[in-house]
Amino acid sequence: MGLAPTNEPAVRLVIDFVNTLDVDEGTDALTSPEGLGAWLRERQLLGERERVGADDLALARRLRDGLRVELQTHHGTPPDAEARRALDEVAAQVPLRVTFDGGPELAAAAEGPRAGLGAVLTAVAGLARTGDWPRLKICPADDCAWAFYDESRNRSRRWCSMEVCGNRAKLRSYRERRAR
Repeated sequence: MGLAPTNEPAVRLVIDFVNTLDVDEGTDALTSPEGLGAWLRERQLLGERERVGADDLALARRLRDGLRVELQTHHGTPPDAEARRALDEVAAQVPLRVTFDGGPELAAAAEGPRAGLGAVLTAVAGLARTGDWPRLKICPADDCAWAFYDESRNRSRRWCSMEVCGNRAKLRSYRERRAR
């Protein structure tokens, strides 16, 4: 049995956000302001009357892309300094504050879609604080690239699913060795 995340809602929010891009299915939930609005509303991060603009969509896509690159480093890949700078730039456009109701916590200081993106960033910060952040990873299979939570004790899980992506990679490796 694997280890459960310390903060399941934060893990789920970040993974769901990163997986708005589904490489396997070839779909992207963030292709329009309406798509971002729908995603945020499904998670109660945006009110029905609040609107999403093109600049909010561009910021959300940059945040997602930066997080995807960052999660790849959790397999031991060296950090991408340019991607980290881009994430810093995105984070600077999403105001956060500290709240003390229930203990010091980060919270979004913006309204509308930026508040929803702030919720994603505060989830990331919370996961870093609890030690769960390095357990969020991207499947290295080029035809998958799905974000997942590594429940293994030694944090060594590589594939989102050993039964699918892991087996495909092992079969490919086996065929390459046999062809030599």
